[in-house]
Amino acid sequence: MLALAATPPALAALGLGVVGVRWWHQPAGPGFTWISPSEAAIVRSLAGAAWPATAACPLDGADADLDHFVDGVLSTLAASPRSAIRMGLHTINDLCLPTHQSAFSTLDRTSQQDVLAGWLDSESMHLRTAALSLVLFIGMGYTIHPATAGTFGHLYRCRYGQ
Repeated sequence: MLALAATPPALAALGLGVVGVRWWHQPAGPGFTWISPSEAAIVRSLAGAAWPATAACPLDGADADLDHFVDGVLSTLAASPRSAIRMGLHTINDLCLPTHQSAFSTLDRTSQQDVLAGWLDSESMHLRTAALSLVLFIGMGYTIHPATAGTFGHLYRCRYGQ
């Protein structure tokens, strides 16, 4: 009975270990200081799922160079938070492997949007917080992008984007 109770935490630790081994010390991609090509793809996928092009804001999040925004922010952070964000990207990317047999970044856009919506509405506080944290972090770059700032500027009292 004790072994059965220890199974979920052991599987979670094993899964995190696998993600950590795959992620650890991935070299930065061309044009980046910190993030790898796979991390750039994860950021672009999350951005595209969260901010698709609309009539009000025609810039698709996947095309907004938010991978470079994330890389720039990571350059300002100490090693520990920088590593935590990179690990978070890989972890969230692999969360749909059991359900979709594919990483988030390789799903089609509609599936990415469905998965992201599920994470953001999850009953699991940890999953919901992890997804929301990444969406908000990447979203900072989206709302300050020159092509979107005018759309979002009216939301800020400081007249940002105007």
